[in-house]
Amino acid sequence: SAPTAGAMNTGVKQRFNLINLGGDAIHDDCSTVAGNELTTFAEIVSGMEKSVGIVSTARVTHATPAAVYSKTANRNWEDSVPEGCDTQKDIAAQLIDQMEAGVIDFAMGGGRRHFVPEGTQTDEGGSGRRADGVNLIENATGLGAQYAWNTETFNALTLDGETPILALFNDSHMEYEADRADDDEPSLAEMTKAAIEYLSQNE
Repeated sequence: SAPTAGAMNTGVKQRFNLINLGGDAIHDDCSTVAGNELTTFAEIVSGMEKSVGIVSTARVTHATPAAVYSKTANRNWEDSVPEGCDTQKDIAAQLIDQMEAGVIDFAMGGGRRHFVPEGTQTDEGGSGRRADGVNLIENATGLGAQYAWNTETFNALTLDGETPILALFNDSHMEYEADRADDDEPSLAEMTKAAIEYLSQNE
C-alpha cells in the first residue's frame, strides 16, 4: 500500500515500503531521502489555492493516508526515525508540518498514540509512543488547529474551511463499524460529510 498510494499521489512508481521518494531512494536508508523527494498531488493543488483533506478509518500515519502528505524511507516510521537520521522527520511530525505549511487543511482518522509522548496518557487512557517527548497534538492546537478525539468533540468542530482540523479518534486504527459506539467515534460517512462541508467552503 505504501508505494501504491505514493504512486497515486505523485504519478511516479516507487520502491516497496517507501512513500513519495523516487527511484534512487532505498528502503530503510535515511541517507537516500535527500534529493529523491517527489512532489505530491496535495502540494500541487494547495499551490493552486485548493484545500486538501484526509479521511481514513486507519491511523492517519498508516501508509495509504500518509501518502497524501509524507515522504519517508520507511512506511513504519510513524512516530520516530532511526538515530542519526536528519534527512526526514517521522510521519506524524510531517503531517503537522504540512498543516503548518498550509498543504493539509483537514485530517481525520486514528493513530493518536503516534502524536503523544511516551508515558503521556492519551484521551482514551492509552499511552503515547513518541520517544522525542514532543506532543504533536499540542503543537497543532498551538498553531490554531481544531482538535477532536470523540463524537462529542467531532460534533463541536467548526467546519469553516479556514481553521485547520486534526481529529484522532483512536490510539491505533478506528473501530470496525459493527463495533463502533455512536458516542465514541463518528462513522466514515459522518467524517466524509464533514470533510466535504469543510473543503467546499473553498470555491
